[in-house]
Amino acid sequence: MNNKEIKFGALIAWLNGNRIGTNPFNMIPDCPGIYKIFVTDEEQNEIKFGVAKTVNGKPFCPTFTRNDGRVVKVTVTNADELQKRFTDLNDNVIYIGKATSLKKRLRQYAQMAVGGHSHRGGIDIFAVQDYDVYLHVAWYPLTKEYATADEWETAEIEKFKREHNGQRPLANRAK
Repeated sequence: MNNKEIKFGALIAWLNGNRIGTNPFNMIPDCPGIYKIFVTDEEQNEIKFGVAKTVNGKPFCPTFTRNDGRVVKVTVTNADELQKRFTDLNDNVIYIGKATSLKKRLRQYAQMAVGGHSHRGGIDIFAVQDYDVYLHVAWYPLTKEYATADEWETAEIEKFKREHNGQRPLANRAK
């Protein structure tokens, strides 16, 4: 593991109250960039999909009401469909995301695992059984090659699609 990568479970554990040692969010920069949720080669065959759930028994992705009064409910793709797509894609990268602040976005993403609803992108990763054990996250601060994190994310997804017969990463839904 390098200093730009961590087990997703370490972020989740910290938010869930397991605050032993150094805050893992302190290693993530507060800058624009992209991040990738992935599994290691060694654990790729261990990945199974099922019901999306939190690590602490709270309801997963509860509905919420927007300021304009609309109720929003985000749903996770069927586990059997995810399992088939994961097998067919045969790639370690499950999700590619963008952020104006990597630290803030990854905190929001990890909060989903403890019952939050502040990040809706890539929610299908929460159908990975034992995601806190198997999934990792790597982050990449914005480089001069791209004007924005959005531009970089789009380029990375397009690259993935070229390598996988037009398919997006598993948890990246079509925009």
